[in-house]
Amino acid sequence: MSAGELVEPMAYGWWWPLVGALLVAGVVAWFWWVLRSTRGPAQPPAAAAGPAAGPAAAPAPAADPYAAARTVALDRIQRVQERHAAGELDARGAHLELRFVLREFAAVRTGVPTSTLTDADARRDRRVRRLASPLERYSHPAFAPTSRVTVRTSLREARKLVQTW
Repeated sequence: MSAGELVEPMAYGWWWPLVGALLVAGVVAWFWWVLRSTRGPAQPPAAAAGPAAGPAAAPAPAADPYAAARTVALDRIQRVQERHAAGELDARGAHLELRFVLREFAAVRTGVPTSTLTDADARRDRRVRRLASPLERYSHPAFAPTSRVTVRTSLREARKLVQTW
């Protein structure tokens, strides 16, 4: 190769570093905007001071974070009772429905996937241990040929579990 065939490399245009700097600045500005627009206020809004406000005022009771799930579960238990009374569900069907309602409530309450949870699995996991006894009791009428467990007792127990958990 002769010296006449070699060509010097071409220099980049003056505007390429400017484009790079603008792109970096744009990305930084976008991240800043996302972080600022998704944050809550720095200070919670101050409550209006009323006549009851002061050191002698009693603290407000804590709101139940599971009130909505509790209401839904209690409504579904009530529907199971109505369907059983109307003859749409036999004892087996009622107990299967109750198992389903309690599993869903426990999943919302604890965050543990309970759709395939057995009573033995529930006993091993302390988060859903309260669900173990009802699952075991409701298995007998749901899967055994005969059972002494009544739907009325199971409905009462299911309501109590949902209300107290």
